Amino acid sequence: VAGQPMPDERARRAARMLFAVVYGKGPAVDGTAQARWARDEVLRGEIAELIPVLRSINATLTDAHVLEPDVPLVLHARYLGVELSAAFDDRTKDGALRDYYTGVEAVAGRRYDMLLTTLEKTASVKEHLRYRDFPLSETLFHWQSKARTTRASPEGRRHLDPASSGCTPLLFVRERSDARPGVTMAFRYLGPVAPVSAEGERPLTMTWALRYPMPAELLRTGRIAV
Repeated sequence: VAGQPMPDERARRAARMLFAVVYGKGPAVDGTAQARWARDEVLRGEIAELIPVLRSINATLTDAHVLEPDVPLVLHARYLGVELSAAFDDRTKDGALRDYYTGVEAVAGRRYDMLLTTLEKTASVKEHLRYRDFPLSETLFHWQSKARTTRASPEGRRHLDPASSGCTPLLFVRERSDARPGVTMAFRYLGPVAPVSAEGERPLTMTWALRYPMPAELLRTGRIAV
């Protein structure tokens, strides 16, 4: 509700996710966004009208999923990197929200590794950085680590046996880097994954098992992108 304090940490993080997109990273955390939101009656009304429209055209039925009480992520929803920073309250040393692009990011006191993957690699990406990331089925995903990762390295051990590191890997996938020229495509949250197999090193080539089946349209897109 405009002008009222957020009732709990989950709601505060969800609000920062929205404010970071609407007003920018700075206002989302410095306290000015909520005041602007309280004044922006037209914007609030437009978003309120948009929500039921988006719900009506959402063809994906998702399982009930709560990662942690304070983390407001919805299974199979799309998120920009800055929204993920707000969801996990992951900040820079200066208290600013982070931006995430691709790769692996440890969050929430390193309890989670976000595996941020892009299916279609652009021609501008150097050949040795074109990691082969794609779905094998609706519950299996082929993924490659950073090129320097060995099995004995801290990162390699964390990927191969995340449970021993007290870590849960989370898979985030986007079809391509840009939704349209100059507009970054958001990542779809596919939920927790667990290692099934691994081959080689530099990079590690792994198969992850998804706890929840991925949406059928993403599976089709991923197979086309291979």
